[in-house]
Amino acid sequence: MSGPAHRVEFFFDFSSSYSYLAATQIEEICARHRAEVSWRPILLGPIFQRIGKVPLFQRGPEWAYARLDMERWAARYGVPLKIPPIVPVHSLAAARGFHAAREAGRGGAYCRKVFDVCWGQGQDVGEHEVLRGVAASLGLDPDGFMESTRRTEVKEWLRGEVEEAARRGVFGAPTFFVGDEMFHGNDRLFMVEEALARASAPGAPAAAVTPYNRWFGIRCLEREQGRAAYELLVTSRMLNQRGVAHGGAAMSLLDTALGGAVVSGIAPQEWCATLELSVQFREPLRRGAAVARGRLVKRGRSAAFAEGEIVDAGGKVLASAHGTWYIWPSRPPV
Repeated sequence: MSGPAHRVEFFFDFSSSYSYLAATQIEEICARHRAEVSWRPILLGPIFQRIGKVPLFQRGPEWAYARLDMERWAARYGVPLKIPPIVPVHSLAAARGFHAAREAGRGGAYCRKVFDVCWGQGQDVGEHEVLRGVAASLGLDPDGFMESTRRTEVKEWLRGEVEEAARRGVFGAPTFFVGDEMFHGNDRLFMVEEALARASAPGAPAAAVTPYNRWFGIRCLEREQGRAAYELLVTSRMLNQRGVAHGGAAMSLLDTALGGAVVSGIAPQEWCATLELSVQFREPLRRGAAVARGRLVKRGRSAAFAEGEIVDAGGKVLASAHGTWYIWPSRPPV
């Protein structure tokens, strides 16, 4: 598996509970599409003052509902949620601290840790001792870390990040950019993923990039002349209680690859659908990249036969399959 081909810029404030929720999901979304996360901490206060926006915690009934909404999202994601003792969270030092963590190659880990301490454990990251503990847990010198948050160049860096966010139209957090496309809100993560899917397969046949493939994270590698290859990045959401991929994930990948091979071997106006798929599981699919290769074996007047297998990054066969596809001479009625 090659390195990241795309990037998601993630503008957030550590004081934002919805940024915390999004932070628990964005890396896995990016991993499914060979993208990387660019962590961009900002302060919402100056932006809100500029545009005259009232912070969520000051909006009475909306804040009361938001607390319930956050609990629902946390339950959906399976992550802890605990409101810190002081809201709004004083996130200035935490935001500045990212600079030192990034310089030490620990930027992403720092963001995850601060969010977890603040919104997962309910601690006050505005307290310097809490931040010192975060730094120490990441192998950073707490004294040097805290001293960095008082440096003039670090203060100027954060001001620049806030100015850039405002210039690009950021009005709240979390906000994401995929190229020039902006998406605001934890509830827009599915749109971020769709944008990544479009960006990661610009040359794939239109039919090879289906809504299901985008949602499931299946990426077309090849589809022509009776052969097809599709990649799936197995992530935590696909694992069963044994910690390996659910069998349905392997079957979806194989059905896609074998079906893709059939589609590439029939006439453009013809249509097909799976009649039967037989899968033999050899080894469990674990977290990481898996590739299914499909081959059209034979086609008749109204049926086609295909076979294929799933291999891991080292070429080891994890599962194999063969199946039958029905062929229509033209698009069947819906």
